[in-house]
Amino acid sequence: MEIRGWDDQGNGAFGSSRAKGTRRHKGVDVVVCEGDAIHAFRAGTVTKIWYPYDPKDKKKGHYRYVEIAVGKRRHRYFYVAPAVRKGDRVEAGQIIGHAQGLTKLYPGITDHIHFEIMLPDGSFIDPTNLVKSIEKPIAVISVEPDKDKAFYAKYVDGVIMVFRRWDGGKFSTMSKTVAEAIAFVEEQIKTLGKEFAVKHVDQIDWSGVVDGR
Repeated sequence: MEIRGWDDQGNGAFGSSRAKGTRRHKGVDVVVCEGDAIHAFRAGTVTKIWYPYDPKDKKKGHYRYVEIAVGKRRHRYFYVAPAVRKGDRVEAGQIIGHAQGLTKLYPGITDHIHFEIMLPDGSFIDPTNLVKSIEKPIAVISVEPDKDKAFYAKYVDGVIMVFRRWDGGKFSTMSKTVAEAIAFVEEQIKTLGKEFAVKHVDQIDWSGVVDGR
């Protein structure tokens, strides 16, 4: 994964200067494109879904962050529209949301999410090595969208994955059978509503998993 370098708004490395040198960057900025699926770097439990800015701010109040407890540490992903809720258990590689995009707010900036690791005492450690050790998920080759079946499912490493046909976005149901996967999708539609990409299980082509892997 690429860490944001110098651009018109500064630098995304850990410890880089912020606010005219009065403070230091507490994490790293991971280069993404607006709308990209954001995957958990490590397994853990979602402890907080909140706002990095005043939610009443008309220009930037819509930005969100997701905090995940990984042992005694807190992994925090900023500028991510959440696809999880507080209390959810997430696995490494699971989609936790989508990048919100920053170029309209900060002209000349490289689109990114901010990722930081906070220790129990409130201090922060450099997450650079962790970020660089994680390979960017392989994109699925886009195919012509099916108007009736906008998504398709298939087995990947023993669990059922659901892929968006037009852009390769994906999520893991962590299910090993179609029945389990359908139940998972139905629950996500019910609990996450507009935040969940699939709006009805009939949008998914299950033929790729009916007969096994």
